[in-house]
Amino acid sequence: MGAGDMLHGPISGLVRAAHGDERRLSIQRVDCGDDHGSPMQALLASIELSPDLNPFEAKDLLSVRFLDRPTVFVLSESSAVATRAWTELAMLVDHFSKRIPGVPLCVIALDGRNALQHDPSFDFTAGRCTELLLAGALGRDEASVWRAYLHHRCCWETGGDPLLAQEWGDALGRCALGDDAAVENALNHCVQEVAHAVGLREQLATIRQALDRHSRDRERARQELNEQGVLWRPPGIQRQELTPWASRATLAQPDLPRELVARLRHNLVCMPLASEILAHCMNAEARIRMQLEGTQVHKADDKAVKAFDRFRRGESPSIVYPTGHPCPPTQAEDVWHFAGLGETMLACHRNSISESLWETVQLRNAMAHGHYVAWAHIKSALRQARRFDV
Repeated sequence: MGAGDMLHGPISGLVRAAHGDERRLSIQRVDCGDDHGSPMQALLASIELSPDLNPFEAKDLLSVRFLDRPTVFVLSESSAVATRAWTELAMLVDHFSKRIPGVPLCVIALDGRNALQHDPSFDFTAGRCTELLLAGALGRDEASVWRAYLHHRCCWETGGDPLLAQEWGDALGRCALGDDAAVENALNHCVQEVAHAVGLREQLATIRQALDRHSRDRERARQELNEQGVLWRPPGIQRQELTPWASRATLAQPDLPRELVARLRHNLVCMPLASEILAHCMNAEARIRMQLEGTQVHKADDKAVKAFDRFRRGESPSIVYPTGHPCPPTQAEDVWHFAGLGETMLACHRNSISESLWETVQLRNAMAHGHYVAWAHIKSALRQARRFDV
């Protein structure tokens, strides 16, 4: 299945959902290149007009054809098409949008080669999960949550590549519920084929140059890796990074520099899941602090007291409550909000602190320190939600 086959269905669904016109909507998939001809020729042929018409001759016929029938064409290449041929089609569509605004015509070009420089443009080469995992998970069975977990992991590990994710998803789907070791083995196996296809084992020097900001060959190396599809922009991150699958394959090589190991290991952390878990931990921490308010039997340690004093003097660069905040933590009893959760719990009577509260601290620390996200963390986060989401 090609990218055009994969994207046509979702595009059609979104277009129909957004269609606000009472007139019937037509969505047509059109292949161009090879025997199909140029984009312009293929479009004309798809509506039974002569593909030999030039744009000037075609515009009047198209106006009549589309006047009462909103139409969306989804074009993709069966073989490479010259840039000027795409430009010809773009100019025709611009003509309709500017000169004949009453004609409802839209063309979506699936351009995998960046041959068409036209706005608006959207990048479908890297997708992301649109739904959170933990939100609403309490009302679902464990098998359903496991499948959602695999979906998130697959999306991250493939660098959001839709075709790769579909292929790897089949392999991950065969892993038994909760068997993270099987998930790791499946990912390692999937990675081998892709890494071999791009010759990743021989690219270690290029990878080091691309990730070294002081390297004179950094831009050349990044361009080379970009052309091989080895770099991506993780969701919410501006800079490009080595894809998780390429990071996984590289980590399997012996004698890597320690600084490279740390960066590649971080690339394997599924950040959307880590962020969601951390958000649940912050919610749980707020509930725990509320429960422990005023129950401390020991004084706050010097570190917390000094941090509190700096804040009250306006000298804290990282803890900021702007003027106008309804209730900044400036009262004497607020000193505990400048102590870590673990220190706050240790200051309370031992019998008042359960193991479940310590689980919150441990889970929060694991995520905040950038450790790998596994199924055990999802289960722990769900336990937090059951205890504190009230």
